[in-house]
Amino acid sequence: MSKIDKKLISLTLIFAMVFTIFSPLLVNAAETVPEGVIEFKDEGLFNALKNTSADKDGDGYITIKEMEAIETLRLDNGYVPIKSLEELSFAKNLKNLTIYNLDENITQYNLEALTNLEYFSIEKDVTDKNYKMDKENIKVPENVFIYDGARNVGETNSYYIYGISIKDKEVTVQKYDTYALDSYNQTIYKYAKIEDENIAKVASSVMIEGMNVGNTKIVFSSDLKTMEIPITVTSSDIEINNNPELEENGITSKLIYNRILMSNGDLWKVNSKDEAIKEDSGVLDYMYLRYRNDGYKLITIKLKTNGNLSILGYSDDVENSEDEIRKDVSNVKTLLVNKEYKVAYLDNNNDVYLIYMNLDERQIETKLIETDVEKVEGAFYVKDGNTYYLDGTLIAENVMDKANGHAFAIGNDLYSVKESYYGKDPISYEIAANDFESFVDDQYWEDYDVLYKSINGEIKTVSGDVRDEDEKFPSVTLFGCKINRNDVLCRHNLEYLTNVRDFIGIYENQNDYQPSYVIAVRTDGTVWTKKYNQITNFEKLISTESKVDLGNVDGDGEVNIKDVKLTLQYSLSKEDLSDVQIKAADVNKDGKVDIKDVRLILLYSLQKIDSFEETK
Repeated sequence: MSKIDKKLISLTLIFAMVFTIFSPLLVNAAETVPEGVIEFKDEGLFNALKNTSADKDGDGYITIKEMEAIETLRLDNGYVPIKSLEELSFAKNLKNLTIYNLDENITQYNLEALTNLEYFSIEKDVTDKNYKMDKENIKVPENVFIYDGARNVGETNSYYIYGISIKDKEVTVQKYDTYALDSYNQTIYKYAKIEDENIAKVASSVMIEGMNVGNTKIVFSSDLKTMEIPITVTSSDIEINNNPELEENGITSKLIYNRILMSNGDLWKVNSKDEAIKEDSGVLDYMYLRYRNDGYKLITIKLKTNGNLSILGYSDDVENSEDEIRKDVSNVKTLLVNKEYKVAYLDNNNDVYLIYMNLDERQIETKLIETDVEKVEGAFYVKDGNTYYLDGTLIAENVMDKANGHAFAIGNDLYSVKESYYGKDPISYEIAANDFESFVDDQYWEDYDVLYKSINGEIKTVSGDVRDEDEKFPSVTLFGCKINRNDVLCRHNLEYLTNVRDFIGIYENQNDYQPSYVIAVRTDGTVWTKKYNQITNFEKLISTESKVDLGNVDGDGEVNIKDVKLTLQYSLSKEDLSDVQIKAADVNKDGKVDIKDVRLILLYSLQKIDSFEETK
């Protein structure tokens, strides 16, 4: 046997031994390939999917089961363009799809198999000015509307193709009702038109509303696709209240957050959709201010006709917070307010004090700004022929004619003050317009934009926008509602209630996107309520007197020495009490608070008597 033959035999034996040892491992390795692995024709799509959560177990394979579990995909493979979308058809539960970095030569965009698709965008940036996306070959499910968002950005052509699912193939809506057809992407409504707007209208970017009973259709139309959806408007139980014979009680109302301030000084708290509780009387002004800084977010300010000013701060937008702080000031004449987040007051000595939060000390403080002030209006005061902002900043070396919030006028020139929410930037002012005639009283302290009437009769904002003349209070479009110039409360184009002078939405939970119900004050001062999203008529709000807990003057739930002290001080004219407190202190119910009531509350606090009824 030659040496070569011996070597061949040796190599054969070695190979046989190696094969015997490693063949089970090779078989096992083959067996670890998961079932249902997808063979991708395009490396770009495969790598883009691997960069997402598609390969859940991280084994380097993507299976049909893994694809079926995907609901959201953002595909971008960087330097390897995606040349095919074919294997996306396995993602049959896909709802949201965004694709970047497509190959410029791709010609098929077939998404028809993605029947659960709710939204998609195909985005591509190219520097070749001659490149055109082959949009005609984009295929989508029947219920998906697509439109072209292409635009030029500098030297780059940016191609954006968007698709939105229209889930409802037929819409039924009630007269005087609104219907959310789709709220995922508001842009779609730029392409929507209702055939007969006497029957229904596109109320806003996401709503359709029924105007009159009948049938029409909404047409979505773009360069890429046209869709038509039937709309049926049925009858509604709502009847517009056109009764001109309102109750004439001579009292008007103003709504402030969840309070109703009557012109006779009664202050009511809206307790629920059906009930308001009388909280106080003799109130001259009341407001909520959101403090634009870390820490306390809400301040309530109540000015009484006797000159007492109560200021409460809360750490949240919720009353009765455990982290509440309070300050009481007397001898106050009027308030200076910039309409949203800063306030000062003028006392009976004509001195101006700024109210501010000391966040380090968790205190509400007042700071003397100016003495012997000649005039105050809005957020400004005048002294020695100059106009100052409420914090003492010199604004103009002239006397203002009129002011409202953070804006003031001298002749036909209108000026606007600017300052940062957090007080870090210096206060400045600029001329906003030279066609000023008068301010518009929009009644809403929460709306920061000041309105004015121009010389030619237009209603404008200080920022220069011209407002809809059909709106009585143009700055206010709370949750789609407004009051038109005929005193009718409307939601979008629908008339809800006549003879309305003010309205507000009440949020039962502070994080709610929309209010739970609407509160409307009519021109006779009566208050009406309505569930926000239900087809119901407005109902008259039931007013009830506050529950009086006899002897519990300070309202802490207990009758103790503090209540005795408060009652004694009030009887000696050394303390002011609210109407509710006065009723609580008048324990013998003789219509006055005197030493007899002090004695009875003391006896009750010492458990010498069990009930004030025993004293009658």
